[in-house]
Amino acid sequence: MNNSWNAFTDRTAEYIGELSSSLVIALMFFAVTAVFYPARAQQDIDSLTPETLDDLIRMYEKNVTQDDILRVEKIINENLPEIKKVYDEYSAKVGLEYPMPAVKLYGYKGINPPSGCGELVLENALYCVYDNAIYYDVIFIASLLRTIGGKTGTDGMYAPLTAIGHEMGHAADYMLKWGPMPTVFKDGSMTVTEASVLRLIRGTEKRADCFAGAAVAAIVKADTAGDDSFAKEKAGSDALLEGRLTLLAVQGDRPNEYYLSGKKRMELFKKGYENGADVCHDLGKSMSEDILERTE
Repeated sequence: MNNSWNAFTDRTAEYIGELSSSLVIALMFFAVTAVFYPARAQQDIDSLTPETLDDLIRMYEKNVTQDDILRVEKIINENLPEIKKVYDEYSAKVGLEYPMPAVKLYGYKGINPPSGCGELVLENALYCVYDNAIYYDVIFIASLLRTIGGKTGTDGMYAPLTAIGHEMGHAADYMLKWGPMPTVFKDGSMTVTEASVLRLIRGTEKRADCFAGAAVAAIVKADTAGDDSFAKEKAGSDALLEGRLTLLAVQGDRPNEYYLSGKKRMELFKKGYENGADVCHDLGKSMSEDILERTE
């Protein structure tokens, strides 16, 4: 029995490896440049030496300043408690408890924290199931803040929160719904084929977009407590707009192997934003649903 299970898990790992690291490393965006930083312990970015030449080039190309980078870190760190509340409430309703992932930046001034998923690629944010941690390229996320803020006339603060909320959705999905990845195949609910693995990836991407909406809504509600009705409405409108446009910005309007179109991803964000994380749980279960959504 043990030998059979070992062979099974080896086969599962082989399929996963052949398809994409996206299955066990829940990628939010496709990497567009394979540049790696040398390993370096995580540090507070305020305490490091001036930018490297690579940092300056990337910042110039993306119109990002050091203030933008510091602001992204501040926005994420200050709002993690509200995201944690959504994560904890969701896990309690599912009936399981797992610690919320650590959140770590990389891709700036040589910062590249050790990752259970190997070397970290620039232009990305990801959840690593092996060490239960979220990693984000801070220059990349700062560029989203600038882009979305410029497009909407807002400060763009919900762009980084949408990115982190999406990755937190992957954490909730893997740990609370599916558990360790091979078990979804062990119980017979899915067979180990290329189609089934892709179906699993697409399903978790749907739920992560939805969870991002729920997380951003919780942040807005907490931030506007005690405000007048106009201020609440303005904040809610900005958050919903910024969150949806963030997903459109990284996806474009066409679907690909792993993701729905930008329009569909915007709809999933709105679904979670308006209804909470509970509605995200059962998204993406039907193969026919997946095919229909990808051909509309």
